[in-house]
Amino acid sequence: MMSYCLPLMKRLKMGRKYLKERFKRCSDRSGAASLDVEKPFASGNTADIYRDGDHVIKLLKPDFPHSDITFEAKKLKWAYEAGLKVPKVIDVTTINGQKALVMEYIAGEPLGEKMLANQERTEECLSSSVDIQIHLHQINADPLESMSDKLYRKIQSAPLISENQKEKLLSGLKRIHYDPKLCHGDFHIFNLLQTNEGIYIIDWIDATSGDIRADVYRTYLLYSQHDPELADCYLPN
Repeated sequence: MMSYCLPLMKRLKMGRKYLKERFKRCSDRSGAASLDVEKPFASGNTADIYRDGDHVIKLLKPDFPHSDITFEAKKLKWAYEAGLKVPKVIDVTTINGQKALVMEYIAGEPLGEKMLANQERTEECLSSSVDIQIHLHQINADPLESMSDKLYRKIQSAPLISENQKEKLLSGLKRIHYDPKLCHGDFHIFNLLQTNEGIYIIDWIDATSGDIRADVYRTYLLYSQHDPELADCYLPN
């Protein structure tokens, strides 16, 4: 696998900025009512991330429902209490008029950064990530939202598909049967932080109790958006 991935790593290094902007990190806290919004240390599609001493603040962007932060906080609390290596939730608050999730700061390096910095560690990083994903897929997560319910809600509210298309998708969804297990929903090597205490898993907004096959397909699609060879390097693990 390693010889297959080496040409890929050269291209990934060239596209490092692009990758880092796509795979943004989440983390942790502050109780402040105001914040210097000009200085996030990371920014994703739905939120900006700020460091505040021993905490990190995930500040939701204006166009997204406040319930997203509440959902993620509940999922993180559940994962933390289940003994998984995740940031501890400190608070859910409002900062500068926006909903914010405050968590402990996790000092670590994303596995994706390690892979980009040293192509010899490609197999090691991907294998470590797959081991973690397999472990998650063995955990019962009944308290979390059902993947089927989440997909039903997403399909119903999708603005770019017709009512007829929605009906066909929802009909197909009802025919899918699975043994529900913990699915992260956005699992990739930039959402895994290597620390002295082990690897922490971040960004839990899409976690559900669902079909592990869908979780694997999702990871594969995330990788394949950047390079098909990266996705293929993920599969042999």
